Amino acid sequence: MASERIRKINGLILHELGTILQREDIVPPEMMITLTQVDTSADLSYADIRYSILPTDREPEAARILERHTKELRSLLARAVILRKVPELRFHIDTTEAHAAHIDALIDKIHQEE
Repeated sequence: MASERIRKINGLILHELGTILQREDIVPPEMMITLTQVDTSADLSYADIRYSILPTDREPEAARILERHTKELRSLLARAVILRKVPELRFHIDTTEAHAAHIDALIDKIHQEE
């Protein structure tokens, strides 16, 4: 379980990176990347950042964009927050919504078969 300090850092990183992505010209205007969750290690060596993408068929392109701009995003984050150590950023697609939709579809199918 994350400490209160790490929870605050996670919230700070989530907010500031979201602001950076909106402000900087990194994501094409026809694509929307939404940061959904940040999990920072206790020693601040890395932060796993989950994101969702619209339209969903552009997931591979979004992954390439974030990978290509990781160092730039970390640098911009370092200027935006006051932390002794800014963690390495690792981006992961958040499949929670797709997984929930799949489960809902399965439940609907079960109810239709009854």
